[in-house]
Amino acid sequence: MTDDIRQSRTQSRIWLLAGSIALSAVFTAQAQPHTASAVDITPFKAVYKLDFGPSNDKSPFKSGQGRLTVEFTGSRCTDYRMIRTVNARLTTIGEPLTIQSEATFAENAASSQLAFSMVERNNGKVSRQYNLIARKNDSGGATVRSGSLPGGKADLPKGTLFPIEHERAVIAAASAGNKTLATTFYNPEESIGNIEQMSYTFGPESKTALPKGHPADIEALRNQTRQRVQAIFRTQKTGKIRVRESMTSFNNGILTVSDALFEQLRIKASLQSLTMLPKQACS
Repeated sequence: MTDDIRQSRTQSRIWLLAGSIALSAVFTAQAQPHTASAVDITPFKAVYKLDFGPSNDKSPFKSGQGRLTVEFTGSRCTDYRMIRTVNARLTTIGEPLTIQSEATFAENAASSQLAFSMVERNNGKVSRQYNLIARKNDSGGATVRSGSLPGGKADLPKGTLFPIEHERAVIAAASAGNKTLATTFYNPEESIGNIEQMSYTFGPESKTALPKGHPADIEALRNQTRQRVQAIFRTQKTGKIRVRESMTSFNNGILTVSDALFEQLRIKASLQSLTMLPKQACS
């Protein structure tokens, strides 16, 4: 495996995990019914520690550590906005690999429009950089426009959710006590045209008390149910499982730990700090 291929595949795996962690955000379920439109975001900033390791004896990866920072702002009265940064260093059978990336999402409350931009660097060199705008259309699908796409645009199938819209649906399902959920959503951080098929299993409830001083041991979360969540990522075109992820999450979406298993890489994440940000009141 060449360094370029190894770096590209490693980066995409880190971004995939980063996406699942970052979109396991802090939300507050409103009154019944528990639908995605009835779920609002609670602004926050979280920092996660990332630990990397091989998933099998043939993996080219040996170890590594990193940090994921996620900041969410906005409300149903404004656009939602998320800024995510990843800094990681991995040890491989070849040269060390350093990854730095930043992505910005902006999605309106109706989830009819998404703006996304990202830049990533592998060992200091820009490996990907693009911007896009996606809008839902009358047929129930969406059109993505970007200078990085062939012909400048791509169409998303009917029923494909935007990233934050997808997570609001997950939080709504957890808040309603559902046991399973299946969705299809657009995931541009993996690749500009990527569509994920996701399936979730919720529960059982975790009754073990958090350690004293844990970042999630705060007043805002003490009345929230915390449970195990299993997630499976599949590539839409092939249906092949790309990653299995086990998480512990509050039913409003706060993630405390994650363990994601890829073909050649295992990534563990743990919450290191959590800051609740001021929420803009609706006028």
